Amino acid sequence: MINLIIKEFRSKWETLINNINTTEQHEFHWCIMIDNSGSMSIYRNSIYEILVILMELHRKLESKFAVARFGGRNNQKMLKNMADQFTIQDGQYVLEALTFDEGTYRATGLDNISNRVFGVFDKNKPSNPSVHRLVLMITDGLTHDNDDTTYTETIKKYDINLGVLFIETAGQSTSQVLLRGLKTAQHRIVHANDINQSPKIITQLMHD
Repeated sequence: MINLIIKEFRSKWETLINNINTTEQHEFHWCIMIDNSGSMSIYRNSIYEILVILMELHRKLESKFAVARFGGRNNQKMLKNMADQFTIQDGQYVLEALTFDEGTYRATGLDNISNRVFGVFDKNKPSNPSVHRLVLMITDGLTHDNDDTTYTETIKKYDINLGVLFIETAGQSTSQVLLRGLKTAQHRIVHANDINQSPKIITQLMHD
């Protein structure tokens, strides 16, 4: 499964590079953010599967990536730093560190974690167009932080590209709670009762 995702991701990326006609070597710096709120507990097993896919994908692609959880207003936690080499033990630690018993402050979490992982983007210094800061947030969408202005300011502040992977059950639309205000991010929805579709959906979101 992982090899198929890698093959599809590389194919999509090569197509993108060919379209922009560049010879530069591009580098991706990923940050995976997991919603650790109580409402996510019913999706625990599905989240584990998604994280295993994502972490193994980045390991095989030799991507630089960080992992963090967020929940309470001041309780964000780094689970893997960008500079750390990924090991099986790291993956196990990430899964065991998810408690799904906190509140939900997504905008605050995005700001604080982006600051820890990337640091504030200095617009007065020339940027490196070949380095891309990418944040993938995994959440159910239930939140009071649905003001697009807050997310937009954070995206500009850290020069990041934000993608949101919503997880919900078929027949529910919890993602709409956040999407009503969030206009500045790509998103995809995974249904917990059809988790086999997650590899394809993850690939689409990462390519976007």
